[in-house]
Amino acid sequence: MPGKKGSGSNAAVVVEDVSAVTQSLDFHRQFLKLPKVSGSDTEAVEERIEEYFRICSERDALPTVEGLSLALGVSRSTLWEWGRGNNCTRGTAEAVQRAKTLLSAMDAELASRGKIQPVTYIFRSKNYYDLSDKVEISAPSNTFDSSLLTREELEARYNPNIIDADYTDPEK
Repeated sequence: MPGKKGSGSNAAVVVEDVSAVTQSLDFHRQFLKLPKVSGSDTEAVEERIEEYFRICSERDALPTVEGLSLALGVSRSTLWEWGRGNNCTRGTAEAVQRAKTLLSAMDAELASRGKIQPVTYIFRSKNYYDLSDKVEISAPSNTFDSSLLTREELEARYNPNIIDADYTDPEK
């Protein structure tokens, strides 16, 4: 069925090359057979990450966060938690962070060479690599509870800034 397409504008997926779907499925299925790796076993995590990248390289497959999660036998949310240092050893957290850095660097290079679509790079950068295209500005609050000050303290604070409406400049 090469060239088969989804029907109408509501089709979830439009497949131009069915063989690409089969290749992707076969590639990813091999990781389903691997046992889950524990976040407390840094060495096993590091070995599995290396194995995933090696297999991707051998098969000319684009490594992804989803694929890495599949290779480790964990959900994406578990992978994120490990990257934050939660529910794993420090070594596992560092290994996951390095793997994500490698994925990010690779995506940036491929995007700059025009090998992946810009929208794909933007999505992955924002959702997987914590990049952002916004600037957040926070200003400290200068408010205080004036009810805590005495009358004298309030006068000392505000009197220098009060202009007397009846004041006339003696030099004029």
